[in-house]
Amino acid sequence: MKFKIIKSDISRSEFLGILSEQFPEIKEEIEDEDYKDLIHLQVAIFARYANDQLERKRHDELHRIFDFFEKVITKVDSRTENALYVSFLEHVELEKLNKNEICSLLKHPHYEIWKQLRNS
Repeated sequence: MKFKIIKSDISRSEFLGILSEQFPEIKEEIEDEDYKDLIHLQVAIFARYANDQLERKRHDELHRIFDFFEKVITKVDSRTENALYVSFLEHVELEKLNKNEICSLLKHPHYEIWKQLRNS
């Protein structure tokens, strides 16, 4: 992924703009008026996209998805951060991969959080 976030705090609308720009395949759905101001639903679209890539075994795209997640998770506002954990990380079906594959996608703290969220 060839983008760098310099700003320390990204607003919800900035996050959605970056998400749409980086993943144009889901832009139309994310920007759908029915989802406006419903960050958890918008982030769930991202999770569904990740699960589609898992099904298709598109590991290159999965790396791009999780690289994006790792880059934005510490820079977004608290509501968006919560949506990324609850509506993205909790719903990504990484069980289809082995532990080494999962760890190649998620850094250690987020791997542990994913395990906790999936076992709740």
